[in-house]
This record gives sequence, C-alpha cells and structure tokens, in this order.
Amino acid sequence: MCEPTTIALAATAISGGMQAYGQYQQGKIAAQVGRNNQIMAEYAAQDALRRGEEEAAQVRRQADQLKGSQRASMAARGLDLGVGTAAELQDQTDFFSLVDQGTARYNAKQDAWSARVQGANARAQGDAARAQGNLAAFSTLLGTAGQVSNKWLQFKGKP
Repeated sequence: MCEPTTIALAATAISGGMQAYGQYQQGKIAAQVGRNNQIMAEYAAQDALRRGEEEAAQVRRQADQLKGSQRASMAARGLDLGVGTAAELQDQTDFFSLVDQGTARYNAKQDAWSARVQGANARAQGDAARAQGNLAAFSTLLGTAGQVSNKWLQFKGKP
C-alpha cells in the first residue's frame, strides 16, 4: 500500500473514532446532568417540606394568638370558658387551625412530590441520552469500519 492510502485509511479510522468518542462523551455528560438535576429536585422537595412545616407552625401560632385573644375577651365579660358558646368558639378555632395546618402540610407534600417526579424524569432523560450516545458511538464505529474496509478494497483494486 502506498503512503497516501495508509494516510487516508488512518484518517478515516481516526475521524470515526473521534466522532464515536464524542458521541459517547455527550451521552455520559447528559446522564450526569440528569443525575445532577435529580439531586437538585430532591433538594427542592426537601425545601418544600420544610417550608410546609414552617407554614403549619405559623398557622398554629396565629391560631394560638387568636384563641388567647378570644379567651381574654370572653373572660373579661365574665363568661365561663369551659361551657357553651365560649367553649364551642375555642373548639372551632382549634379545629380550623388543625385544618389549615393540614392544608399547609398537604400542599408541601404535593410540591415535594412534583419536584421528585421532575427529578426522576430528568434522570430518565439523562439515562436515555447516555444510551442513545452509546448506540450512536457504536453505530459510528461500525460505519467507520465499513468505510475503512471499503476504501481498503478500493485501494487493493477490488470493486
């Protein structure tokens, strides 16, 4: 084989190898980005839960303050706080406080679930991109091998 032929075959093989390596690396990077996005989504989920607990605590504090004001007002009027309307009013304040606290926690759990689903989707997309990159790299290597073989046969004089 002459020198230009060897150079052409080597250039084709190297070019195909570099292209395959680039496709493989792109897939690897996409998978890592997906994993990173999933980690960030988990941080967002944990933050949503924390904020939900803070909101529930704030609701409880506000209800406790309201109940304290109600009790002081009713006691100042000489009402018995343990019976009748006075007791019912306090029970309703407690009830609605618990409902609002539950709503805050539920909403936080929904936000956390949504963030985790987004993270799982990002991870799946990254994994799919990695698989696609690997497949593209393998396909490129096969195509390059075919090109090198075809050129080899052409240089050898076979059709």
